[in-house]
Amino acid sequence: MPDVDANHDGFISKSEAQSWPEFQWPWNPQQDRISFSEIEIALHANSDLQKIYQQASAAKIWQGVFNRKPIYDEASKLSQNIYVFTGELDVQTRPDEALKLQKACVLNQKLNCKIHLVPGLGHGMSKPKGPRRQKLIDATLGPVDDFFVKLLERISERL
Repeated sequence: MPDVDANHDGFISKSEAQSWPEFQWPWNPQQDRISFSEIEIALHANSDLQKIYQQASAAKIWQGVFNRKPIYDEASKLSQNIYVFTGELDVQTRPDEALKLQKACVLNQKLNCKIHLVPGLGHGMSKPKGPRRQKLIDATLGPVDDFFVKLLERISERL
């Protein structure tokens, strides 16, 4: 299956989009390509998606998730050990979240806080599925990569 951005220029052209019927875009007559940043802006401005977000954020099950303050400082003050593993290529649970926790742990002198960014892996500790490697359409859904399994095995053997 080809990458939707076949020439890797950061844009989806009309001809590239024809290979992806699931990609829908309201092309202007003079427009022959759209950038990924423009697509992201349009998605954020989409009133239908905003409505879905508002409904989800108001749902009882998600209270405290959508509008909570950052929890890095609070987590860094927990007495128990903290082990965080995340793929360095994860676009869903971004690695910068783990790094923010690590920074809070250092500031609060929490020594039992271990953050590990696993190289080459994305969400679900699996390799990003090629050839789709664009920010908004990366399909990284598993299975868990053998590299990560072996990493955990090495850690558990030391315990």
